[in-house]
Amino acid sequence: MSEQVTDIEKALSYVREQIEMEEMCAGDDAECEGLKKQYRRLEVLLMKLDRLDRLINTPEIEDFVKAVKLEMPHQVERWGASHDQHKNASDWIRLAVHLLGKASLADWAGNREKLKHHVITTAAAMGNFHRAIVNSDKHR
Repeated sequence: MSEQVTDIEKALSYVREQIEMEEMCAGDDAECEGLKKQYRRLEVLLMKLDRLDRLINTPEIEDFVKAVKLEMPHQVERWGASHDQHKNASDWIRLAVHLLGKASLADWAGNREKLKHHVITTAAAMGNFHRAIVNSDKHR
């Protein structure tokens, strides 16, 4: 699960403890109501982050465009943005060749699911390559 989800879970736990520790929370105390409202907001945020985390980390292999859009941030989250900052064009091209080799092996083995997945991961990697080029151009 992502770091943001873990941070929200910690905040939820803290607020829940505060509510449970405050005996006055059974009443209409403004501070208690504020804690309960904060807790409910954190619960909603946690549900949203959890949904986004599942979307990003659940492979899509049928809808190509949707799959690439989901895979691109997944790769950045998995490997870290700093991992891509130090890559040059040759590194990106080697990555594409590596991923296409995996696609070829999957095809050779008759594994259509893996073949589709590797085509998508290659396209997403190239999307991240493009993003890196654009970002690099902005800093020139």
